[in-house]
Amino acid sequence: MSIATMRGDGGETGLAGGIRVSKSHNRVEAYGTIDELISSMGFARAICGDEEIRTLTKAIQKELFAVGSAIATPPESPKKPPQIADGWVDALTDHVHRIEAIEGILGDWSIPGEHPASAAYDVARTVCRRAERLAVGLPQHGITVQPNVLRYLNRLSDLLWLIGRLLGRNIHKDDKKTCRDNRGSNHVYITFTFSRSIMFRIDPQNLPFRSLKNLADSLSICLIISVAENTATTPST
Repeated sequence: MSIATMRGDGGETGLAGGIRVSKSHNRVEAYGTIDELISSMGFARAICGDEEIRTLTKAIQKELFAVGSAIATPPESPKKPPQIADGWVDALTDHVHRIEAIEGILGDWSIPGEHPASAAYDVARTVCRRAERLAVGLPQHGITVQPNVLRYLNRLSDLLWLIGRLLGRNIHKDDKKTCRDNRGSNHVYITFTFSRSIMFRIDPQNLPFRSLKNLADSLSICLIISVAENTATTPST
């Protein structure tokens, strides 16, 4: 059986329970944006190196399928919509409180783009906000929305913002750990495309170019090398 049923060629789609509506229907626009959010979070998860955040993201993606289904199920459908539990919202709130308790995290209002994974979660956050706006607007068109659907999306957007800040903070923290002040010696510096610099003190007679290249490849970044010989000044990081 093919997924190309051709039933949607005329611009209609089926809601949960088989009810046919226009693909431009407000309900379709709302749950379609939830689908976009799930995919955006999937991309963010795919490039995120933090296993704890990856696991949390995947769990939220699974819950979002239920959130989308709750929006996609009209009252006249023979299929009952899934109920979005208070516990799901409470769990997101707990994660928000846990991350925002980290010192300095709320003081970071970074411009998105400092780190690939952080930027991807920022994109997912904006999709989540758009999904929330569309869901909030559904009652204006006579469509009832579960209160917990709105609460869930609102809390999730907060969490996605915090995850973006957390990832950026962790990268910056790692950079500081790696940087060393090696005045008076030869240095090789690796400059990252996300405006971070990591400095290594190495033997200029035996430059480990292969190791550096492998590091750059593993991080999917460009590698730029400069050598400073016997200088008392190091590049600012």
